[in-house]
Amino acid sequence: YEDQIAYSNDGAIAFIAAKNGKIYVFDNQSLNVVHTIQLVNSTARISSITVVDNWLYVAEDSPAMSVGSRLLRINIDPLDPDYLNEQQIGFANLKLTNCLVKEINNHR
Repeated sequence: YEDQIAYSNDGAIAFIAAKNGKIYVFDNQSLNVVHTIQLVNSTARISSITVVDNWLYVAEDSPAMSVGSRLLRINIDPLDPDYLNEQQIGFANLKLTNCLVKEINNHR
C-alpha cells in the first residue's frame, strides 16, 4: 500500500494508518500518539490516506472488491468541536485505488 502516513497542513500532526480500521494521531513535537481514530463500520484495509484542507481522506479497499471498499473523510480542523470525531462516507462499495486518492490530493 502507498500513502500510509499523512500530515496536517502545518506538519505538527501525523496520521498513521493501522490495522482494524484504526488511524493513530501522532504529535510530532511530543513524539507521542495522542489519539486513536476508529473508523465507523470498518470492514476493509486502509489502502491510502491524504490530507486536503481540514479533512483527512481515507480509502479502504476490500480484498473482495465487491463489499467494504469506500472513501470517507474525517474532520481534522482543531478549531471545530467535531475535531477527529466527525466521519463522512463519500462513496461506499466502490473499487478504490490509490489513483483516486491521488486525484483528490491534486485538487488541494
